[in-house]
Amino acid sequence: MAAAGCMPTPPSSTKPQSESTARGLVLTAAGAHAVERPIADEVPVALVYNGLCHVVLLATPLDLEDLALGFSLSEAVLKRPDELLDIETAEVA
Repeated sequence: MAAAGCMPTPPSSTKPQSESTARGLVLTAAGAHAVERPIADEVPVALVYNGLCHVVLLATPLDLEDLALGFSLSEAVLKRPDELLDIETAEVA
């Protein structure tokens, strides 16, 4: 369930994640050549506990359940992993 005012604004780009790349030059003793490498996209992620927004952070949109559990443990929202009773992910358009 989303907390009012907590959901981050979706990124304005509609480009699929697989198209995000960075261009650069690789310099070697033999000379320079252009390269294009994939880069990880980050999206705003809101962590909501019992309907209350706790934090909004930037993260890659993978393994969000692990991120939520790890954050909850490191910030002492939970003392032990078994205290997490339910987790829900939702994409906000």
